[in-house]
Amino acid sequence: MNRIEILADMAGRHSAHDVYDLWVEQRESSILLGWDCHDGRQCTFSIMPDGKVQPVGRPWSAVPQGESYCAVGEGERPLRVWHELREQDGGERFGIACTLPNGEKFEFDGDGVSLLFPAVCVAADGTPWVAWIRCGDVENEDGVVDQFNEIECAHLRDGKWVREVVADLRYGLLPIAGVWGYPGRRRRPYIVPDDRGGVWVMWERKEPHNGPTTKVPGCFCGRRYADGCWQEPVRLIEDGYMDYFPAMHGVEDGTIVVAAQKGCPEDGRLGRGVVVALDVAVEGAPVLERDTGFEQWLPIHLTEREFFLPPERELEQDGETYHLLFGDPHTHTCLSCDAEGDLIESLAYARDRAKIDFVTITDNDFVYGGRLSDAGWRDTMVQGQAWSEEGRFIAIPGYEWTQTNWGPTRPQHRSVLFSSYDQPILRWRDAEGDPIEAL
Repeated sequence: MNRIEILADMAGRHSAHDVYDLWVEQRESSILLGWDCHDGRQCTFSIMPDGKVQPVGRPWSAVPQGESYCAVGEGERPLRVWHELREQDGGERFGIACTLPNGEKFEFDGDGVSLLFPAVCVAADGTPWVAWIRCGDVENEDGVVDQFNEIECAHLRDGKWVREVVADLRYGLLPIAGVWGYPGRRRRPYIVPDDRGGVWVMWERKEPHNGPTTKVPGCFCGRRYADGCWQEPVRLIEDGYMDYFPAMHGVEDGTIVVAAQKGCPEDGRLGRGVVVALDVAVEGAPVLERDTGFEQWLPIHLTEREFFLPPERELEQDGETYHLLFGDPHTHTCLSCDAEGDLIESLAYARDRAKIDFVTITDNDFVYGGRLSDAGWRDTMVQGQAWSEEGRFIAIPGYEWTQTNWGPTRPQHRSVLFSSYDQPILRWRDAEGDPIEAL
């Protein structure tokens, strides 16, 4: 039995790879499907019950970054949830805030870890549910520092929140041997209702764990809570797609609508490229195997280490006095397909956890078929200026000019750093004539 049906294949209706913030919404008479383009244009389509696809106007404005909401009833205020940076354990970490329709507010802290990227839903019995990412610092025996990621859920029972860790996201993110990038959404949990009772937590992971960035698809996973307990996690979709987004309407009559991207046959790439809408049966999905091999990564507390405060900042050389600054001039976020980490998360980590003096977020201008979007570039400049603090920390604006055609004499990757926050970006793919001469 084939559990997955293609409701719409958008090949020929949009430029391949030019898809950002893909979403889908299931309605009574149609399915709405949409995304943004790199230059800010918006594409929205309606899929009718007879399978016909029509372009339509976008139905709503975007939800602010780091926030999620769920409509409860007509005329009522929605159930809202968001992450925010707050003082915890003698330092600053991200926590979760939630507001119920009656205005009551709750806050969740991570006890030494950050809580990020929340999602929210209301189950069929009216129970509010929230899911988020827990991430904390780990270190291996070689002294390499990284992060673990897992999904935690909370639901309101008898006026109290019950919290449980329900999914391990280390596979494809935390290295065992080697690890590459991935253009999908590895750290975005989804939580949706099931009309038969309970809820589903869903997430995406890269497969295989150490596969090259442009040659691996993603697996869409899920785990159901029903009858007071969590069932085994399963592999809902494993057919060569990635960048999954399920309809927040949830599971109805045992199926759920999911938007995703598939590869482009003309350039031989798997995964990101052309949008499809899928109807997925949740029953009969194979069980997700338990992942092992991460035992060498142990939790650490970076801010407690003495070396984060250099004892000497002044240096005398040839009669001149120099003030030493420590920082990182080349980093990436999830705006580049070969890295993870939200822009604000990365800036907060550099300033408040690593305690360095400066950082430059140098996301790729064009790599693995996707551009750094206009919105992403503007956000890089705006957030860099907002997080800089006189005498404490500077976020230097910049990007990585990333021509992918390697050559024997010319370097094709350049870090471009600016001295102000109002600069344009020249993507190598968009340059007229010789890209290096244009740069």
